[in-house]
Amino acid sequence: MMRVVRICAVGVVCLVAMIVSVSAQSQPNFNGTWVPADANAKPMSVSGGAFNCGVECTITQTDHTLTVSKPANAQGVKPRDTVINLESTAGATSPAQWDGSVLVLTRALGPTKVVQKLSIEAGKLTIVSEVSPGNVAPLTQIYVKANK
Repeated sequence: MMRVVRICAVGVVCLVAMIVSVSAQSQPNFNGTWVPADANAKPMSVSGGAFNCGVECTITQTDHTLTVSKPANAQGVKPRDTVINLESTAGATSPAQWDGSVLVLTRALGPTKVVQKLSIEAGKLTIVSEVSPGNVAPLTQIYVKANK
């Protein structure tokens, strides 16, 4: 009887360890300066999206925020930085939530909803943007770290 209790106890400990391991997937580090993976591709901007990198962007990530900075354009005008709150905030216009190792940004603009999923895959920043309602296929953008 004691042997059965010990085996059950070990099984429960292993199960709890697996659950903790899966739920504690590490969140990726988006820090760095990013440029399109395909230098010949024209970067697309997702109208209404909370996250737009464009031709180049520098991301600064803390435990609480993701700040996206872009360089000045040809006329010398620097766009304002975008700051995304990584903490769940009730009533936020662009709530951010972690889905495992994917950062999901949702922004509602009237009847239109833009969902963007940011992840690091093989060292590349991958952004998948979906707009609904609409008959537009998801837009996938891939960025690599700039050689600076």
